[in-house]
Amino acid sequence: MATPDPSTLTSTADIFSGGYTLPQIRAIYDSLHVSIEEKAGRLRTQVGGSYRELLGTADTIVQMRSDNERVQELLSGMGSRCGRAVAGSKVSGLANFVQRDDDHHHTKAGVEKAARVKLLDACGLVSSKGDRLIMAAKVLVLSRIVAKSLGTAMLEARLARQVEASKKALGSLRRRLLRQVDKVLRVVTRDEDRDRVVKALCAYSLATSSGAKDALRHLLHARAEAMAMALDSDDDGSRRSRGKDGDAGRGERERVMLSLALYTRSLLDVQAIVPGRLSQAMAQLMSRPLLEDPSLKQLYGLRLDVYEHWFSDEMQYFTPFIRHDDLDGKLARETLAGWSERGAAVFLDGLKAALSHTTEFKAIMDLRNAVLRLWIRDGGRARGLDPTAMQDELRSVINERMLAVLEAKVAKLHLVGSEVQSTLETWEDGVTDRNKHLWGDDVDQAYDEALSQVGGGGLFLGEVVTRLYGRNEAVSRAVESYRAWFRVTDDVRDVVASLTRQRWDNDVDEVEDEDTIDARQQALSRDDPDTLRTTLHRSLDAAFSNLEKQLSGLWGRPRPDSGPVAMYFLRVLRDIRTQLPDRPSTAAFGLSMVPELHAAMVEAVCGPPLEGFPDAVLAGRTVVGRILWEDGLPTQPSPGLFGFMRDMSAAMAEAGTDLWTPSAVTVVKRLMDGRLVAAWREELVRLEDEDDEDDEDEAKLGELRVQWLFDATYLECCLGKDGAQMKGMVSALREAVDLDEASRKDLVNVLLVDNVHLRSADELLDADERLADEVRAQTVVYLAHDAIAEGGVSAGGGGLRSPRLVGEDGVDEAAPLELGSGDAPAHDEGLVGLRHAQALDQGARGTPLGHQAQGGEGREEEGVGRGVDEVGEGDEGGRQADDGPVQADDQDLGVRAEGVAGVEVEGYEALEPVLVSLDIFRDAPRDGYVGASIYFIVSGNLT
Repeated sequence: MATPDPSTLTSTADIFSGGYTLPQIRAIYDSLHVSIEEKAGRLRTQVGGSYRELLGTADTIVQMRSDNERVQELLSGMGSRCGRAVAGSKVSGLANFVQRDDDHHHTKAGVEKAARVKLLDACGLVSSKGDRLIMAAKVLVLSRIVAKSLGTAMLEARLARQVEASKKALGSLRRRLLRQVDKVLRVVTRDEDRDRVVKALCAYSLATSSGAKDALRHLLHARAEAMAMALDSDDDGSRRSRGKDGDAGRGERERVMLSLALYTRSLLDVQAIVPGRLSQAMAQLMSRPLLEDPSLKQLYGLRLDVYEHWFSDEMQYFTPFIRHDDLDGKLARETLAGWSERGAAVFLDGLKAALSHTTEFKAIMDLRNAVLRLWIRDGGRARGLDPTAMQDELRSVINERMLAVLEAKVAKLHLVGSEVQSTLETWEDGVTDRNKHLWGDDVDQAYDEALSQVGGGGLFLGEVVTRLYGRNEAVSRAVESYRAWFRVTDDVRDVVASLTRQRWDNDVDEVEDEDTIDARQQALSRDDPDTLRTTLHRSLDAAFSNLEKQLSGLWGRPRPDSGPVAMYFLRVLRDIRTQLPDRPSTAAFGLSMVPELHAAMVEAVCGPPLEGFPDAVLAGRTVVGRILWEDGLPTQPSPGLFGFMRDMSAAMAEAGTDLWTPSAVTVVKRLMDGRLVAAWREELVRLEDEDDEDDEDEAKLGELRVQWLFDATYLECCLGKDGAQMKGMVSALREAVDLDEASRKDLVNVLLVDNVHLRSADELLDADERLADEVRAQTVVYLAHDAIAEGGVSAGGGGLRSPRLVGEDGVDEAAPLELGSGDAPAHDEGLVGLRHAQALDQGARGTPLGHQAQGGEGREEEGVGRGVDEVGEGDEGGRQADDGPVQADDQDLGVRAEGVAGVEVEGYEALEPVLVSLDIFRDAPRDGYVGASIYFIVSGNLT
């Protein structure tokens, strides 16, 4: 069935009346849509065309309005000029003009004067438009002779005024011409630009009627002024440069180089153009009359073809006269030599002024290289002048400033002392000296923040090292101040070292003899660096000497909080000494303060436990651990002594494990030796008095003396060679104890190390007697380091798994080795000795973890006697008491000693709180070895 025509349908009722099938209805729908789109397109096209026509009409209307306004303005002006009064004045003025013209131009003289006036006006117009100097100078000369030929007394008033105005204009044009000449002369030229200089000097001679000698003087005067202007540091440009860069930067260098280039080019230009080329060019100017010059005739503005007929013979045959022969070679050389001395003085003064604004050492070195290379390239080409004299003067000026800057930068080391002084003046107990512990409460957040940032590994390591070395905010400020200073001085050292590698050859194709090259190389690459290096070393020595005096003075002031201040000083000195300049005079920097600092620190840290020693250990008259004795002899120290040792180790660990270097521990031992023995002797006298008064308790007091003998022997082992008084105390107790020879031998045998046990804390102590759930054991090892160094260390236990940590390539400066949860510098003798311990992967309770040799022959192989030598601080076998002063060195500040070959540490992880027995042993006089055990409770990682 055919598709019906949509145009015949008048409503939707016709479509859905039932006379059409569904396909027909769909076809009608499609036809309607096609028709709608075609009509919409035609409408859009018609609307678009109409819119464009409307826009064109609007533009036409706007243009017509603008044209109408301009026409009205033009007609208004024409109407104002056509008034009766205006027209009448014009008519009368024209009549007067015609009358005067008729009166004054009938004669030939009047015509000549009028022509000359017109030419004079034309000269002014042409000179103001010309850009060629010689042409402008010739026009200026022509205007002068024309003005001179016009007598003002014979002119009518109007012409006289016109001539006077032209003369004033010519004076302005002459000054403008001279400024252009100076502008050309003050520019740095090249060899091919010397013709411009010659032409400028010729123009100057024409404009001023000067000879060759005066022209040369003007050239040198202009160059000297240009040099002074380039070096003037008070102009706006240099102020802007200093305001932007803070120092005389690139702008200062450019001005200095411009001034030196003007100086060197002046010498070369004068020798090239004087007297030959300049005299020849001036003579060429006098070769023909001025009005016959082709270049003037070609100037259309002058119209010489019209006006020359009205000139007199004097004007037509006028020839400029210039003294071109008043300058010979000798006079030129003398003039140049005198100017070179004055120019050198001007440049050197300007160079000093420019360098006075420069405080960056590298900027001075760059300027030095540029100035000297320019002088070597151009200064040596000047004939008759010695370039080495100027070179030496340049070196002297630059070296003087470099030495001043170098000394100023090195002297800024006093800012470190000022930072320390500021910290001490604002010191607050518990605030300024507060440290972040390696395992403090905030470690999780601090470590997470470090690891979450870009480059978190380095930040995490830095946070760990900062906490390990006790670098709190106060210490960090002083250390960062020193490191900033050291970076600056390190740059200075690098720059000085780079001078020796420079070559000072002439880059231009100039033939130089070997002696000249060698002399220049010796002066610039050897003598100057040696001078700077000598000054640097002298300044460093003086700066560190002054800083040490400053720090010593600050420490010498009496303070109630000398202990924390001493720790602050020790940490600052330690970090400074890790980065000292390689100078013999600085090797002992700060070491003279170390003994006093150690004494104050030890007194503050160890004083409270030592004061409590009599009450904790000696006050009781009963032996608490009597039931644990074997064969009537004690097997371990008394609980009071163990508590005292625990308090000592906890106090030392709380102060910071980075502080307890070998000499610091030596001070601790000597303090313990004196204080403990004094307290023990007093208590021993009191005990003897009680023994005399009460015979019934004689047995108990005897047992107490035996326990004291064990404790004293134990402490003697800990104190080692620093326990001279304790050794005498042991001898006194041994005499006071009533033991037969067998019991004495059994007591010594008890102290022998057979095995070491790692046991649960509750197996030995109940909940009330247990000293702590976790204590730091590191400082206990410090206290026993001398005994350990003379013998060996072993540890054992159960319930463990044992990863092994080994470092073969040495340790970082003061890098930590951990025992328990404490930290220790790797240079510690006792801990380095642990490298020989052998780990066994056994986990049963009571199983030995360290192998302990039983015979005297194998002790040195299994102990640490040989390991100590790798650090270089081991006792070479002297077991005699040493009561002399503690000698300070780098290790006393926690600085890594060179030569550590490797460190091995056995790591264990305890599955439950355990009691660790640390056994130490040493040679005994008769029975081979005497040992002692230090017990401490740990939990978590035992590394």
